[in-house]
Amino acid sequence: MTTKTGRAKPLSPEERRTAILDAVIPLLVERGAAVTTSEMAEAAGIAEGTIFRVFPDKNALLHAAIGKTLDPEPIVAALAAINGSAPLQDQLAEAAQILSARYEKTTALIGMARSMP
Repeated sequence: MTTKTGRAKPLSPEERRTAILDAVIPLLVERGAAVTTSEMAEAAGIAEGTIFRVFPDKNALLHAAIGKTLDPEPIVAALAAINGSAPLQDQLAEAAQILSARYEKTTALIGMARSMP
């Protein structure tokens, strides 16, 4: 059994930004813009001040989350990774699942954006 001591390896600003967004987006989908930066930091496993070293304010973080969610590249990659030798029905079911999850996430965050000042 190993004991973890000291701080974690520091992340580059872009890695930190991505890690924060990856942790915060599911929270935003679930709770919307009313979620606090304290709750976001807890979800990301960081101090609240760390958010503001990466994003100038909460609105910037929310806009970045929307932008990341609307980025088509992860969906294109997920669809391309579907096993082309699987039965067509299985391929279509997997594609439908990928697209449905994207739709739910996108509509939740667009709804959140509409409620933002």
